Amino acid sequence: MAMQKKPMDEFEEEFVKLEIEAIASKYKFDESLRGKWMLFFNHDYMDDMWAKAVELYSAGELPGIISIKTSTAAPCERSGTTEYGAIRFTCGPHTDRERILQYGQQLVKKMQYFNVDFGFVAYKTDGQSRIGTKATGATKNYLYRMPVPTYDHLDQRSGNRTEPPIEVPSRMWTRQWVTEVVGDYIEDPAVLEDYARWTTHFTKGTPHDSAWVRACRLYRSGELEDVAYMQTSTAKPAPGKENVKEGVIFFYSRDNLSPSKLQQCGKNLVQKLNYSSRHRELLCGSYKTGRTWVVLCRVPTLE
Repeated sequence: MAMQKKPMDEFEEEFVKLEIEAIASKYKFDESLRGKWMLFFNHDYMDDMWAKAVELYSAGELPGIISIKTSTAAPCERSGTTEYGAIRFTCGPHTDRERILQYGQQLVKKMQYFNVDFGFVAYKTDGQSRIGTKATGATKNYLYRMPVPTYDHLDQRSGNRTEPPIEVPSRMWTRQWVTEVVGDYIEDPAVLEDYARWTTHFTKGTPHDSAWVRACRLYRSGELEDVAYMQTSTAKPAPGKENVKEGVIFFYSRDNLSPSKLQQCGKNLVQKLNYSSRHRELLCGSYKTGRTWVVLCRVPTLE
């Protein structure tokens, strides 16, 4: 295979694409049903991550991926930032939700992907791409989203990562949320809307920091059964929330768990975190039915 051009050495063409016929021909469906998972990287790491994508794709290690395409150093009107670029992993058909999510889960795992801001990776159809991007005025420009971890302190390089250190909420001022995801704990890949949420509150500062560090250690060691991923608020307040004195930690479980499994999950959280609440109960809720928050489970907290 010819040497691939480095994206950050290209200043005229907006994209560099690779499609290997022997790989693409394995996946037969109408081209109108194509879409792509979008992985964003700081420009400092684009060359390394593109090289990794090329290596994995060429070796046939990215199931379902028909072709890959990367943005370059060339100006692009559709991009909302000059700091980040995107690598697009084309797959389909986008109507096969389960298959697309499985492809996405394997892709995130193989690329060891995390991002700085979003806490999710998005899949968009080619039709949505033609409508535009957020930079060009489009509102919703994704079909599916899956959770991924957020890390500020890690360089996104093509080599293997060691276990990342734990972000401390009170020291995080660059974004409002930190997301912790261990992909191996998500046996059944799902979109963000398919998760229910346990909500815990802690006084800002040491109590919140300690609870998050403990939760991360328990989660990474597999002791928080049926918790797929977690999020915490940080020192950066949301607009209008500057005077809030509590930090929040969310624990996400699949909303299709049986009531008994949800109940056990909640009891385990209370026990492992030694959690108490002035409301004397821990709630698990979901927006599955629309905009209305529905409580799926309640468990008593410690006194």
